[in-house]
Amino acid sequence: MKTSYQTPQLLPHRGRSVSPDNKLLVFGEDTVSRRIYTLRFKNLETGEMLEDTIPGTSGAAYWANDNKTIFYAVKDPVTLRSYKVFRHVLGTPAEEDVEVFHEEDSTYRALVYKSKSKKYIILGSYSTLSQEYRVLNADTPEGSSA
Repeated sequence: MKTSYQTPQLLPHRGRSVSPDNKLLVFGEDTVSRRIYTLRFKNLETGEMLEDTIPGTSGAAYWANDNKTIFYAVKDPVTLRSYKVFRHVLGTPAEEDVEVFHEEDSTYRALVYKSKSKKYIILGSYSTLSQEYRVLNADTPEGSSA
């Protein structure tokens, strides 16, 4: 007896990041193949997908050390340029996320990442020949960048 196997639909994923306490996963999912990702969250202990979703992102997110705050960049829907960085706290609507950096010059792109030491969230912008960085303590995600 022959059985047919259907390949499950695989969506492009990007930027998988596990929280510092290893309990939560955030990842970007591209459902329209334009490299515009929706961030989704999964509880790694229960396997449950959380209700939080954040559309229009670059696909990567970086955890603050409190295990509930992430930083992410959003893309312009027309130019696909990353131009803003936001802070999101789990359990709150994405519409309430706080803009922490905005790159207004269209020749630059915004960026965010976590330092290798895990002590800092790095915010910044870059173009072909120059870049600028701001540093935020990952233990105090609501603080100001220097």
